[in-house]
Amino acid sequence: MTAEQALGDFTTIDYCGFLELGYSGLDGVRVLDERRGFHHCWMTVEDSAGVSANVLIGELADESYNVLTERPAETVTHQRGLRTQRYSDIWPDSCDRFLLFPDDISLQISGLGEETAKEVQCSIASVVAEGVRHRVESGKPVARLEFGSNSFGAVDACATAAGEEVAAALGEPAEPRIPPSGHWCLWGRYDLPDPSAIVKFRLDDPLQVSADGEPDVIAGRDSVVRAEEPGSCSVRTQHIAADQMVPGTVEIASVFVRQVFAKDACTAARELAAVVWKTLPSG
Repeated sequence: MTAEQALGDFTTIDYCGFLELGYSGLDGVRVLDERRGFHHCWMTVEDSAGVSANVLIGELADESYNVLTERPAETVTHQRGLRTQRYSDIWPDSCDRFLLFPDDISLQISGLGEETAKEVQCSIASVVAEGVRHRVESGKPVARLEFGSNSFGAVDACATAAGEEVAAALGEPAEPRIPPSGHWCLWGRYDLPDPSAIVKFRLDDPLQVSADGEPDVIAGRDSVVRAEEPGSCSVRTQHIAADQMVPGTVEIASVFVRQVFAKDACTAARELAAVVWKTLPSG
């Protein structure tokens, strides 16, 4: 069972639909809160003992682009070629599980939270991962997000800039790394100290210029520019309301460049944003 056979169109997956509480292994588990995104679902989950933790389901990743340096602590093989890989120490504040399909596409499930004990993170991540696996193995149709024609959700992030346009902004060529979902695109290697750029679409609170950076108008779109760590800068613009998915949020497009020292990083980010913004649908 490949990921495509099980999940269909990767761009419209509703990741919150992967947790099916009717499964017997989830007896006593409750979802206290959930927030959808284009390529993930953030939720607060309480287990049968009344202990809660934040959980992130998503997104899909191509295993051939995996930059994890450590090996999984455990790999369990299931029916139909599925495997679960368990990691405990990728990040200090998370406990991670990967549901790996035979075509090397993986779905990540993470227990999160600085205030949550590691054993709680891992326990709840394991419970949710088992529930997700059961839901996938059941063969039921995958829950879908619906995007309007002018939604950022319908835009392929890697199609918003050509390689030579990214290279011109960064000062040197960078190969695109194309994720399954299409809601973001990375040019370059984020795990290496080389120039790289990310274009990403997401749902978030409306931008606040005073708190988030310097206002600008780029390619006719109101934008916010913010210098990050040395050599890095982000540019964001907001779009239509996303109340049907997450009340009170808007669609956000962002450009982020890092390790850019051949020119001012925010100049590079503005140059790339000018290219990307011209491809985006209007509100």
